[in-house]
Amino acid sequence: MTYKSLIIIVLIFLSIGAGAGWYFFRPAAPAPDGAAGDAVSDTGYFPSTGNSSGDSSGKGSGGATIIKPSDQADGGDNLNANVNVNVPVMRQLVSSPVSGATILTHGSSTYVRYIEQNTGHMSEIAATEKVSNKITNTTIPKTYKIFWGPKGTAVVAKMFGDEGRMNILFATTTIPLKATTTEETYRTFTPDFGSSIGTLDGLLLPSIIKSIAVSPDSNKLFFLLKTESGTVGVISNFKDAVSAKAQIPIFQSRLSEWLSDWPGSDIILLNSRPSSGITGLTYLLNAKTKRTEKILEGMGLTAKASPDTKKVIFATGEGSGLKTFLYNINTNKKLAFPLQTLPEKCTFSFDSRYAYCGVPAQLPLGEYPDDWYKGKIQFNDAIWKVDLDNLISTVISPTNTSRTSRIIDAIELKTDQTGDLLIFKNKIDDTLWALTLETGR
Repeated sequence: MTYKSLIIIVLIFLSIGAGAGWYFFRPAAPAPDGAAGDAVSDTGYFPSTGNSSGDSSGKGSGGATIIKPSDQADGGDNLNANVNVNVPVMRQLVSSPVSGATILTHGSSTYVRYIEQNTGHMSEIAATEKVSNKITNTTIPKTYKIFWGPKGTAVVAKMFGDEGRMNILFATTTIPLKATTTEETYRTFTPDFGSSIGTLDGLLLPSIIKSIAVSPDSNKLFFLLKTESGTVGVISNFKDAVSAKAQIPIFQSRLSEWLSDWPGSDIILLNSRPSSGITGLTYLLNAKTKRTEKILEGMGLTAKASPDTKKVIFATGEGSGLKTFLYNINTNKKLAFPLQTLPEKCTFSFDSRYAYCGVPAQLPLGEYPDDWYKGKIQFNDAIWKVDLDNLISTVISPTNTSRTSRIIDAIELKTDQTGDLLIFKNKIDDTLWALTLETGR
């Protein structure tokens, strides 16, 4: 495939999206989510991995120190011994299902902005408060995954359409004049619990988008597009996601099943879709040079990289179990991770020194990660903090210690820049939770 062909594909991608027309929603009445080192060229492709689509001791190795809660019974895969004395407070922020959430700062205060799954309404709540403030009341039903743009004022939303189809919506907030306007294109809402409610207006994007990733500063998007010959990857500014001029092809592959994440400023992580018993590959893609580097290979491989892109938590699913490791890209060393969990259940501190993970008390036998993805297996998590330099792990919220004693299967974990707040969704019911972390790290 030539570079000219890639441009044509991108233009088709845009024309399909524009042809869908602007989506109009009814506002509700106001009420109190290639080979290593090869650059993309005219003929450059990643090697094909075929049909990409055990033992799980849970004990740390390689000299790792594990601190565990004493209030757990012995016999669990990730249980035993010394409790962390200062247990932070975990609380449920939103009791109804949410599609996604992000952490914002207004002045000196921290807020969590989220979109309700059933209505598509956008709201936010102060980290120290119990009452949420509605931002928009545009009804967009059946959203289930949100990718957040600059300052939470634009989103790309995955939503269920008619007859089981998946739709992808690009939308921006329109806030009444009472809000503070700080940019020409985007309006940043200054919370005022008596202010008017805004709207969320958007355009449907084409269904050939198979994976989406957002840059760490939320200013750029990376799309993986399905083509007749495989996959094409393009980047754009978030605010220009539907503009032809903004789409830049940087990746192509004969494989059609890829997952993407954007951990570092210019580095995108690509993972062939993981499945138990199938060899998976993990690559790093440089968004500036368009060069790719293969870093990992394994059965049922799934991975997540740190913001400095020097460390990767990865897991392999073999037999009926799961094994988790930490890979240091600079030294090319792989060490056993002190806890057994899936990388999708982890996030990193902004300085990449720590990982925060939802860790199951026990790992049921099953095909990983497939059975967990499909909901055949649910976890009962504690929240752990791992010092990645020394592989010292500390439980910061033991299993079933919230006020509701609800079982937590943590996903979509995020921290704020200060490391004081951790938010996540409960995979079991999509409710939104927050955990106040220790300020002294």
